[in-house]
Amino acid sequence: MAIEDRDRKILWARAHNSCAVCKTTLILGGTKGDRESVVGDEAHIVARSKGGPRAGLINSSDLDKYENLILLCKVHHKQVDDQPITYTVDHLRQLKAEHERWAHAKFGELAADSRPAQVDDAANELVQSARSRLAEAIQIAEGDVVLTAYPVKKEFVVSRSGEEEEEGYSVPEGFDMLLLDLEQMFEVALDGTGVSAENTWWRLGFDPADEINEYTARRMTFTLMPGHVRPPYGIRVTIDEKGKITKHGYRPDLELPEWRGGYGTGPRKLHTLIFDTRLVADSAVNDGYDFQGPWAFRIIDDPDKGKCIEGFCEAMWKKPERWRLLPK
Repeated sequence: MAIEDRDRKILWARAHNSCAVCKTTLILGGTKGDRESVVGDEAHIVARSKGGPRAGLINSSDLDKYENLILLCKVHHKQVDDQPITYTVDHLRQLKAEHERWAHAKFGELAADSRPAQVDDAANELVQSARSRLAEAIQIAEGDVVLTAYPVKKEFVVSRSGEEEEEGYSVPEGFDMLLLDLEQMFEVALDGTGVSAENTWWRLGFDPADEINEYTARRMTFTLMPGHVRPPYGIRVTIDEKGKITKHGYRPDLELPEWRGGYGTGPRKLHTLIFDTRLVADSAVNDGYDFQGPWAFRIIDDPDKGKCIEGFCEAMWKKPERWRLLPK
């Protein structure tokens, strides 16, 4: 079998011609003498070939269906196939679904099977506006941009690789709402890099010596992580514009994320971010999660909640010690 045109059109339309991992546009505009260049791959979640990545988990008749395809750039296609333990079937399906929700919220749904011309027009328009930015963005590596925030002083500093001097900014009216403050700082820090502030991950750094009290941190850093892929297992939090924090746990023994509750106490502020993540982590540790990585944050546009902050920390779940078998 081969991929049918209908499945192919739906895949490209719902992904808005972009990689499900890094959001890079996969159709490059044509030049005066050449046509457009397609730089994306219609990757199989479950491999078609025997012995391939994640092979043998679905019926052979379903291998070339839209449901088993994910749109990827060539770099991430190789990565997900080289690392099948990390990129499981469930993890890839989750990445695909999240990416399509993002594309729907940002660009609007394009039904490729009924309006293919609109897909091509939208793709060309997007490519033309993004070509110069993509050329710069591809050169940005992890750690090339570091944002240092001083919530109490209402200031932040941006340092970029290759630039001798840091750039300092004051936010006299800022640091009153976590979402808006982070969104503004990320946009300023990425200005001129070609990297979009939306959906780009930043690694949170904090020195306990910078803690004024358990509720207030005077300093924290955010280090750019372009191309970062969220780990398959760990704790996820979302913080919406009203300050409501929602928590989920991703465990290898569960097909769906574990609901870990949510609470709202009004708009969150940047200086309490360390305190808020500590509360989430302490609760998860008590329930058997073993944290293995730093917290990372990004701005997302959720179809249900609108603009949100998403945070994720890699963690593995094990049975808590308090779980005991009842004596017979």
